[in-house]
Amino acid sequence: MRLRWWMFGVLLVTAWLSLWTGLWLIWRSSVVRLVECHFRWLEKRAGLLVRRDVGVRNALSAGSGGAFQELAQIADLRISVIDSKGMTIADTLPGHSPGGDGVIHPEIKAALSGRTGRDLRTEPGSRESWVYVAIPVDEDKERLVLRVGAPVPEVAALKVSFWRMGVISSLAAAGLCALAAGAATRYVAKPLGAFRTVLESMAAGDMSARAVSSNIEELRLAFRALNRTADRLAARLEELRLESDGMRTLFSGMAEGVLLVDAESRVTDLNRAAAALLHVEENAVRGRTLQEVARYPELHRFVSGIIEKGGESEKEIILLGEEDRFFQLRGSLIEKPGAHGRCALIIINDVTRLKRLERVRRDFVANVSHELKTPITALRGCVEALASLIGTDGETARFLDMMARNIGRLGSLAEDVMSLARLEDEADAARIALQPACVRVVLENAARRIENL
Repeated sequence: MRLRWWMFGVLLVTAWLSLWTGLWLIWRSSVVRLVECHFRWLEKRAGLLVRRDVGVRNALSAGSGGAFQELAQIADLRISVIDSKGMTIADTLPGHSPGGDGVIHPEIKAALSGRTGRDLRTEPGSRESWVYVAIPVDEDKERLVLRVGAPVPEVAALKVSFWRMGVISSLAAAGLCALAAGAATRYVAKPLGAFRTVLESMAAGDMSARAVSSNIEELRLAFRALNRTADRLAARLEELRLESDGMRTLFSGMAEGVLLVDAESRVTDLNRAAAALLHVEENAVRGRTLQEVARYPELHRFVSGIIEKGGESEKEIILLGEEDRFFQLRGSLIEKPGAHGRCALIIINDVTRLKRLERVRRDFVANVSHELKTPITALRGCVEALASLIGTDGETARFLDMMARNIGRLGSLAEDVMSLARLEDEADAARIALQPACVRVVLENAARRIENL
């Protein structure tokens, strides 16, 4: 609903309620004053009738009631006599026979109780209002009631006049309300339009827009509060922008690749390092599915597992190509606000160089151990030959025995290094064959070697 129609409705309802309430009070007061004048006039006429010498019971009879009949016709009155039981004895109104209609009206009840009764009502079959005055009359030890009534056509005329006045005033009030609503709307609509423009600018991201002042106190306070809110929002947005820029710079400068994939396997974000590791363009892959960006089944399975199972996971994968690459993946599930919902955060660390250096180290150790076996074997043969020539007695034999033990230790060390290199190769290839063994033999050999030192 537009402001103009709303204000028009409020003003119109208020004006009509006030107008009709005032007219009703005026009409009610006028009717009361008019009826009160008729009551007093009828009370005087009834008093004059009671003071006559002729008895009331016989005053309306055919032989002696000519005066009452003449007065009723001249003054347009209705004169009735009612007995103590409420039955009409005589009535000057044509068509009303003695005996009455069996209804005891309020003015008759009051007169029978000894008071002057009054009533205003509309008679059945007539649209005119009548006023009645009933006074008690004690005659022949019996209480009678003399009732005098007269029509009051002024009430109906006054009612019609006030209705006409009310309709005309209502139409005039509607016109004035329309003019007032239009003027008030124009007075209020301009600052409200500026207020809406400022809000739309803020919603569009322009936090520099400010609301102008207004002559209306409430609107001026609202504009002032809006401007303070806009200042605080602008300052907060600037802080968030700086924080976002700092996070974006840190995100882009990370050596590890960072990949964010939503529940539909679409890449929502990645940094420069991840784009370089996956050999894609950083700005061209956002919004595309991971299958389009990187065709690596092991990476797809790892990301799907994070999204489906949640939690944190870590895995090392090999990307086959012209040169095999080794990636260490760490993934976790996060809740991202907006339409993305659950997303998998993948940290990609390229460990290819480390793997190559480790391979070089293992090859070097294996080669050195293999090359040491030949001189160790030659030394062992020389010591055995010298021992067979010199014999087992004397100081020389003791030194030859010591040499033989140390040469054996060197051979065992070379064998151990070669076994360790072989175990590392088998671990990388997941081919380590585990089997039960006796630990006691290992411990005894170690103890024996220590004793021989």
